[in-house]
Amino acid sequence: RVVSYTRQILLGLEYIHNSEGIAHCDIKGSNVLVGENGEAKIADFGCAKWDEPEVTEPVKGTPAFMAPEVARGERQGKENDIWAVGCTVIEMVTGSSPWIGADSTDPVSVLYRVGYLG
Repeated sequence: RVVSYTRQILLGLEYIHNSEGIAHCDIKGSNVLVGENGEAKIADFGCAKWDEPEVTEPVKGTPAFMAPEVARGERQGKENDIWAVGCTVIEMVTGSSPWIGADSTDPVSVLYRVGYLG
């Protein structure tokens, strides 16, 4: 199932990235809906933005799923969604956060750990 869900998530991202020019900015397990037929759909576009390389906006999304450069305050775009898919796959396989000891109630610590400690 993990392979099937991952493939479907990546196909969904390929569509929004290439056809629509949108970066989701908050890919994570709870933002992927799976129907009774096993079809995975990307949900919650509340953090999504147009992927414009020359535009820098405030960082959005869930700290534990952010790429290190985003956690450091650098540009957030489509490529960072791919990092988040990797974190989501780890979450699907292990059932827990990709960052051992990451406490989701303390997003500042999570951001620091992801951005600076790796």
